[in-house]
Amino acid sequence: QMSDLCKSPWAEWETVRVIGRGSFGTVYEIRRRLVDGTVETAAMKVITLPQNPGDVEELRGEGFDDESITATFQSHLRSIVAEYTLMRKLDGSANVVNCKDIRYVQHDDGMGWDIFIRMELLTPLLKALPENVPEETVVRLGRDIASALVLCRKHSIIHRDIKPQNIFVSDNADYKLGDFGIAKTVEKTMGGTKIGTYKYMAPEVYNNQPYGSGADIYSLGLVLYWLLNERRMPFMPLPPAKILAGQDEQARQRRLSGEKLPPPAHGSRELQRIVLKACAYDPKDRYHTADEMLEDLEALGSGDSKDDRTAGAYTAYADTQDETVGTQGVFGTTRTGTAASTVKVKEAVQKKRKTSPKFPMSVVVIVLLACIAVGAFGYFHCWFGHKWVEATCTTPRMCTVCGKTVG
Repeated sequence: QMSDLCKSPWAEWETVRVIGRGSFGTVYEIRRRLVDGTVETAAMKVITLPQNPGDVEELRGEGFDDESITATFQSHLRSIVAEYTLMRKLDGSANVVNCKDIRYVQHDDGMGWDIFIRMELLTPLLKALPENVPEETVVRLGRDIASALVLCRKHSIIHRDIKPQNIFVSDNADYKLGDFGIAKTVEKTMGGTKIGTYKYMAPEVYNNQPYGSGADIYSLGLVLYWLLNERRMPFMPLPPAKILAGQDEQARQRRLSGEKLPPPAHGSRELQRIVLKACAYDPKDRYHTADEMLEDLEALGSGDSKDDRTAGAYTAYADTQDETVGTQGVFGTTRTGTAASTVKVKEAVQKKRKTSPKFPMSVVVIVLLACIAVGAFGYFHCWFGHKWVEATCTTPRMCTVCGKTVG
């Protein structure tokens, strides 16, 4: 059993304090001082196999001998090392927790290991969030984690456990995805194993159906929904209402059974559309890739969303959301009608613009020049009347334009 301040296996690194404890290990802050006086900090995740002595006795009771018990825990060790190897593939990304080193020390009795993983020191999302989360924060988090999923897709990685507890914030205010402990490659997902946190789990994962990277897009969408919905999941009452026993399970079953999600309580119309598309029950109705979701999130600030770029997007929005949504604003949503009616108005305006007669500029110029030429010709031939100069004692009455004389 490890002490509260476990000694670091890296001689130059000193254990400072316990950051947190979970069901699979303890995280410590460690630091070292460089020769120039600079102090570096890092996080050290420590996992002990077995987690308690009773695990060994339980295996013995099931008929395992010492060799089999050692082999069992060695298999667990390989799984943890595989997590580290997986995260090393993504090392250097601004939006994935960076792992730096791993050490594992076998117990004296040979039946277990102490595993040490050194990674960057970050702040858990739940500790970094303010009480009232502005919309720009939700968008920034969505962009950063979507960027992490773009990188995962390049390496055929499905995280499968995206939730607020696995998102962290750096000193540079970058949001980072961590804890790839249950991630797996695409090639192994066709069997449909139910792994992850039920609260943010995609329906196809829960229902033991084949799934792909769309499961991660769904979970990210649900995290954004949670943030925009005053930290309440779909179908749950909003604060200050208290959550009654059984309400969370009932709401989860409604979500996982395919009932259409209502829009979150806050957020601009376009952000709500993005979130609801990411959380579509059928994977075919979601973003096909994280790149697509990232593109829409990045367009929010530029005013160049897909709704504005393609008329087809209006129809798609009407099909996927006929609930009332709010006008633009940060947590100041005003209910103003249905999305479908907004679509019809915009489509009517576009149709009117499309059918309005427009004459080419060249035709206008030709007509104008013709009028000038006809007018000039008519003037010099006195089509519009003579310009007379009255007669005198010595000269007759004469037109100043054509020279005609009278009398």
